[in-house]
Order: sequence, then structure tokens, then C-alpha cells
Amino acid sequence: MAALRALPHFDGLAIRGLHHTPPAIGTPSSKIETLLTTLRRGSLQELLAATRLRILGIDGCVVSDADLAAISQQRTLTILALRHTHVPEAALADFVRLPRLHELVVEHSDVTGRDLHGVAGSTSLEIVKFSQTPVGVEFARYIARCPAVVELHLHHKSVNDEFVAELHSHPSIKYLPLIGTSITDYALDDLAQMPSLAVTQFDDRVTKAGVEEFQRARPDVKVKHPYSTAP
Repeated sequence: MAALRALPHFDGLAIRGLHHTPPAIGTPSSKIETLLTTLRRGSLQELLAATRLRILGIDGCVVSDADLAAISQQRTLTILALRHTHVPEAALADFVRLPRLHELVVEHSDVTGRDLHGVAGSTSLEIVKFSQTPVGVEFARYIARCPAVVELHLHHKSVNDEFVAELHSHPSIKYLPLIGTSITDYALDDLAQMPSLAVTQFDDRVTKAGVEEFQRARPDVKVKHPYSTAP
């Protein structure tokens, strides 16, 4: 960490374990340093005390409670990506309170979002990507309180009809792929009510008849589906 503190100023950081690929966290103009090592307990806390990051990606690392707390204090963060990394429920509730957070990515984690009950929605969060992570209804209710979310990427069987029902009146979601979820035809009425929806995608748990009825109700929405005739 002493060597990192001697580096020129940077505002993006990607940290990965030896057996994982660095997270793709966009292509910002800022410099992104990549560390090919596993986190030492407290090392991230030490580093974050000396810098102000806009972008942080962690892939395949065990992160201590002290380091998680240090992330939640990085009020300049706009992009946070956590892959193959355990995210405690309380830590997620802290991360979504970051005042400038624009994009949140969590992949291959076990967090559900159950501690988001009562957490005020973010006005800065626009892109949310949770893949292979068992988010539940409380997470959906939190997203419903985040009016600026435009992209919501979900890929887990925990996402079901009840989950989608919580989002039916969301004002801004345009892109909502639902491949690998448990949604059925019952979710389509709620999807049809989403005023800004432009693109959705689901697998064959939704029937051909359901797709056809949805497209009649919302011909403006591009549907990617095994039965869809859309290009």
C-alpha cells in the first residue's frame, strides 16, 4: 500500500484475486490501477484514507468489515462493482446510501437486500446490475424508491412475479432483461404498466400467448424472447 500511495493521483481502482478476471467497470477517462493480489485485512481502509475514488471494482476477494466500512465512506464513488465477493446485507444498505453512486454491480454474491427496508431511495443511481445474486422483494421495493434507475439487469431465480409487481409504476426503467429469472405470464401485466419500459427479455417460462398479449398491450417495447418475432 505504501507503493500505491506513491503513485500519481488516480480515481479508479480495480482489485482482483489471482484466479479471477478484472471487473469490467466501464471505460472512464481516469486511470485505473489493477492489483493482482488478495486483499490484506485493513489494506483497503488504509488506501481509501489517502485517496478519493470515483470507480471501485473488487473481484474474488475476501473483504474485512473495516474495509467494507471504508468503502461506504467513499462519498465520491460513482461506480461500484463487486464480483465473486461476499457482500453482507448491512454493507449493501450502506453502499446504496453513497450520495453520488451512479452504477452498482454485484455478481456471484449471496446478498438479498433484506436490510434495505426503510432505506431511502437513491436519487443518483441509474444502472443496477445484479447477476447470480438472490435479491428478493425487499430489493425490488428499494429500486421502486429510486426514481432515476434506467437500467435494471437481473439474473437469478429469486426474481419472480412478486418482485416485478413491486416495479410496475417505476417512472424511469427502460431496460429490464429478465433471463434466468422465475417470472411467468403473471408478471406481464405489471411490466406493461411500466411507463418508460423500452426493452425487456425473458425465457420460456413466459408463454408464447403471454408474449403476444404483452406486445399487443405495449407495441412500443422491444421484447427478446424465444417466441418473439422482433428482430
